[in-house]
Amino acid sequence: MPEKSNFFAKFSLISKTALKDAFEMNTWTASRAGGGNYDLKNEWSTLFLEGDDIKPIVTGYINYEKENLRILHNIIDRLQLEYSYELYDDEDNLILEKERKLEPIDDEEEEETEA
Repeated sequence: MPEKSNFFAKFSLISKTALKDAFEMNTWTASRAGGGNYDLKNEWSTLFLEGDDIKPIVTGYINYEKENLRILHNIIDRLQLEYSYELYDDEDNLILEKERKLEPIDDEEEEETEA
């Protein structure tokens, strides 16, 4: 496995500020990068938070170690939102892909449950 992996993630229905805060609560330091974007860094990653405020993306590099991937996945997965993320090796080969799609709530189904 590569020592450093290229990371790409996209999110829905979360602000950049809320996403930045989630990373800051888990060992990352955040600094403004201009245009409402942020640099997110810790001992084993350098990430850049950008994009729209309700559909942000995160790009950058992480040290490819099982424990680092577990930490990163747990932060993202706890947010209860739609996401997808991918890791690539230094030759741009996909080495990991994760995704969560939320099911829309059907109004009729919700009314039946309440009755």
